[in-house]
Amino acid sequence: ERTGCCLMKKLVAAMLSLFLLTGCGLAERDRAKVQESVSSDFTTTAELNYHGVDATMTILGQGAEKRYTLAFTQPASLAGMEMEFTKEKATLRYKDLSFSVDPASLTDGMAGQLLFDALESALGEDSVTITNQDGVLSVAGETSGGSFVLRLDKETGNFLSLEIPEEEFSLSFHGFSFY
Repeated sequence: ERTGCCLMKKLVAAMLSLFLLTGCGLAERDRAKVQESVSSDFTTTAELNYHGVDATMTILGQGAEKRYTLAFTQPASLAGMEMEFTKEKATLRYKDLSFSVDPASLTDGMAGQLLFDALESALGEDSVTITNQDGVLSVAGETSGGSFVLRLDKETGNFLSLEIPEEEFSLSFHGFSFY
């Protein structure tokens, strides 16, 4: 009977160790999926709500180059405007006009800069928390604009949404695809 008790304790300890190791492995796979998605090239349509203003845009992300281009389609007052963000410069284009500035000179509240900062922060190893619930990976972290939550589909890595509550900023992604 005593041998059975020791055997049972060893079995429970082995199962617990396996459970903990599997849990760590899952967390690492989730982190790897986020890293892969944010570092990849993608295109998507996004619905933006920013300080109560709604807009629709196409986003072309070149994750490896850390270059993101936002091309507005709605509302009519923004249609045709493009913003491109890299670490070195932010470029605004509208019809035949184009100008670039150092991103550090922009206000923290510029929509494209908020997206850029959140994606850059999502790559941080220690600066973000990743949770997995119902097939959705939620990446929570901080930017100069405040705390953010980026949600991704666990299976595909597709972006689902990005929220920065302090900035009254939310993006919903549709038709997301990697290329």
